[in-house]
Amino acid sequence: MKKFLSLSLVFASALLLTACFEIKQKINVNRNGSGEYTFVFGLGELGLMAKEAAQKKGEEVDIMKADKLELEDKVDLLNAEEGISGAKIWGDNEEMTINLSFKFEDIDALNRGAQIAFGDSTGPVQQTLFTARGNDKFTFHGFGFIIDQMGAKMGAEEDSSMVEMARMMLQDVSLTTEMTFTEVVDKTDNENVLLKGDRKGVVLQHYPFRAAEENNITSFTVELD
Repeated sequence: MKKFLSLSLVFASALLLTACFEIKQKINVNRNGSGEYTFVFGLGELGLMAKEAAQKKGEEVDIMKADKLELEDKVDLLNAEEGISGAKIWGDNEEMTINLSFKFEDIDALNRGAQIAFGDSTGPVQQTLFTARGNDKFTFHGFGFIIDQMGAKMGAEEDSSMVEMARMMLQDVSLTTEMTFTEVVDKTDNENVLLKGDRKGVVLQHYPFRAAEENNITSFTVELD
């Protein structure tokens, strides 16, 4: 029987040593404001390297063993929320990602679900993440809550050289928001937001610890035609 590679140590290394991880949220919004949300946590290049090393040894990789975010525990919480259904979690061993998704009836349900997805053992994130005006104007209020937490932990370190080293190791941390609509996007208020080819969606990828991007705004509003 082939051995399964536990990625617990790899995951810990990713967060504590190189902090090489990626967080992405993908939101598909229908014209009536309902839709589907997917939270994606990836181990980045380190995870792909670990997978390749394991496969060379004839070992199989189970990315779900790296679920230190306890995303699986959030499925029941999501399905118990009014306006949310079909919550599920799965691992992608090719891309080395853990995915959590759910369907939402309206923007309020989306907001509550995203708060749970980004929450921890103390509960959901206490910040409004999404709002809408009617069915043609949507706002994501940014990743400030994550960036502030990371900054606070770094700020607690008294040794400035250690802080600088941490910033260097966090260079590849990325936070991405991708929103897709059934209608064409008319405009957005953030110059760093990219339009998809068919203009029915937007993408904003942010590297908070790269000097060129650390002051970039991660919130944006999208208006549809």
